[in-house]
Amino acid sequence: MTRRNVVSEGGSSALRGSLTERDLLLGKRAIRIVTILGVVAFVVCVGMAVYVFQNVPVDTRLPYSGRFGRSGMPMPFAIGVIPVALIVLVRPSTSRRAHHMGKKSRIGYYILLPPMLLGAVYGQFVMAELLMIESGALPG
Repeated sequence: MTRRNVVSEGGSSALRGSLTERDLLLGKRAIRIVTILGVVAFVVCVGMAVYVFQNVPVDTRLPYSGRFGRSGMPMPFAIGVIPVALIVLVRPSTSRRAHHMGKKSRIGYYILLPPMLLGAVYGQFVMAELLMIESGALPG
C-alpha cells in the first residue's frame, strides 16, 4: 500500500489537510463498524418498542409532572423517540464523504459513538420498563 496523499475537497478544517489512502481505508472501516453497531442498536430498540406496543394499552401515559404539563407522555411518543434519534444519529455515516477522517476523528468516532448507542439502548429499556410497570404488565 502506498502512502500517496489524497487531497480532500474543502469541508471542515479537519478535512482540509491531505489524507492518505490508509486514512481513507481506516475511515471506511470505522464507518462500517459503527454503522453496523447503529443498525443493531436500532433493531434492538425497535424490538423493545414492538414488545411494549403488544403488551401495553395505547392510552398508557408515562408519568411526567414537569414544566409543560402534568398529564404525562403518551406511550407511542415515549417509546418512539429513541429509535427516531438513532436514525438521526446513524444517518450521517451514509454520506459520500463520511469516511474522510483523520486519525483523531476516527479515535473520537470509536470513543464517542458506541457509548452513545449503548446509552440509547439502555434508555429504551428504561422507557419500556417504566411503561410496562405503569400499565401493570410488570410488577413494580
